[in-house]
Amino acid sequence: MSSSETPTPQQSIAEQAVERLRRFADGNGIDPASIQLLDKNESTYQLTGQLLLAPDCDIQTTHYAGAVRGKKRTVHKSISALREAVMQKKQSFVQSTEWIKDAVDELKNHPGQGWGIENETKITLPKHSEVMAATDKCPACNGQRLLTCQQCMGRKQVVCVPCKGTGREPCPNCFGRGEDPVNPQNPCVVCNGLRTAPCRYCRATGWLPCPTCQGKGGTTCAACNGAGTITEEITITACALPRFNINYDSELPSGLLRALDRLGVANLIKGHASVNMFPPVEDEDNPASRNTLRYSVDIPFADMKVRFNGGKATLISVFGKRKLIFGCPAFLDVSLETSRNMLEKSAAGTLPLDQAIITRALNDALALELSGKNLNLDNGAKELRKQYPIGLSPEVAKEIMRNMGLAIANITRKGRTFAATAMLALSAAMFAGVFLSSMHERILSSFPKEILLLFYALFPILVASLCWIGISQSARLALLRRYPDNQVHLRQKIGKTGYAIIAAVFALYAAVLMIAPIKPWWFPL
Repeated sequence: MSSSETPTPQQSIAEQAVERLRRFADGNGIDPASIQLLDKNESTYQLTGQLLLAPDCDIQTTHYAGAVRGKKRTVHKSISALREAVMQKKQSFVQSTEWIKDAVDELKNHPGQGWGIENETKITLPKHSEVMAATDKCPACNGQRLLTCQQCMGRKQVVCVPCKGTGREPCPNCFGRGEDPVNPQNPCVVCNGLRTAPCRYCRATGWLPCPTCQGKGGTTCAACNGAGTITEEITITACALPRFNINYDSELPSGLLRALDRLGVANLIKGHASVNMFPPVEDEDNPASRNTLRYSVDIPFADMKVRFNGGKATLISVFGKRKLIFGCPAFLDVSLETSRNMLEKSAAGTLPLDQAIITRALNDALALELSGKNLNLDNGAKELRKQYPIGLSPEVAKEIMRNMGLAIANITRKGRTFAATAMLALSAAMFAGVFLSSMHERILSSFPKEILLLFYALFPILVASLCWIGISQSARLALLRRYPDNQVHLRQKIGKTGYAIIAAVFALYAAVLMIAPIKPWWFPL
């Protein structure tokens, strides 16, 4: 904003709003002086609110094997003592009043000091939060670190399977026949004719170490991972839960209430109003008063009657310190009508665009079009509306950007057509140079099928991309010659001609493959 546009301290918000309307009107087909302030009724209104705070504790419990880990933990003798301490901590916090001051201090760091804060938002209070822990015997193994082995039932050994617990097995020398295999009719030299011998596996004991627990009598406790102890850790996060209410004064102007409804009460803190917070004041007759914060916001507001270009008086509202204007008619839609009609003729190709750009808004639309922000019509209309948020309707902004795009296309059509023709000829030469020559045969014999498939897929895409770039740059060069003082985006629209050429490139690719002397193995013809 220049120094001439800076509002003087004596100007009311209604007068500042009219000056803003005049700035939008300047250069847009309407005399700024024709926007007249006929009447105004402005004042600073106060809106009050209450924030009731309720104490709450968020308790999270975790378990892990072994002793207490980490620092800053309050350690208790047992888990039962820990749980009792947690309940006492929670009860003590809820019943105390010390947390209120800390909650107020936390709210001071919030935007608007808590004005309009969403209900049930947790305001954490680190000073009242704590981590407690205790270690006890593992309840699963009772601190023994092992669980009774389910195979040996704690005996550490199992019956020997080969000898079935007898301690003797069939003689390995005579296979239980009792005769010496070398000297038949004589007793076996190993078992002396008894047919059995001491078991080699259990060494005649009838028992083997348990294969599950390896003779320990138990398996590692999964609950404590063999530590024998379990630690329970409880994190107590003290917090305050807010409940915000607004007191609407019945004497507030209806325009102010409509603006609040449209803007949202919580958004007042975004520079629209001054917020004041008042700490709780304890009232013996009202116990809830000690948990209640009171707020007030001062909102400048004005209702004013404004006449545009000698027309009827219009009631407009000016809201907040940022002086938002509500209820303003789309006066630029009317003042730009002549230039809009001329732009429409330019879009149809019956009038040069330079003759149509007779207003500031159309100059701004041209700059947006050249800068590439109108590659998407809706986005271009939004960008124009950012420059003219008052007085220009979304429909007209979209109409201007649409016609501006068509008018620019008329300027670049000749260059795009020439570039498209040249690029199509270049594409034909590239396809013919590869597929209608001996190069194609060398390519087929030099690479595996996987690489060839990639080549056949990417080559036409590469050629089409070069066409796209060539057509786009031809449009850009045409615009740079016409508008050397403007910023022209590197990428420009290629239009229907460009898309037709892109389609023709792929059709040409298929046609060249069809007449090629050697066709790819995947080609259908």
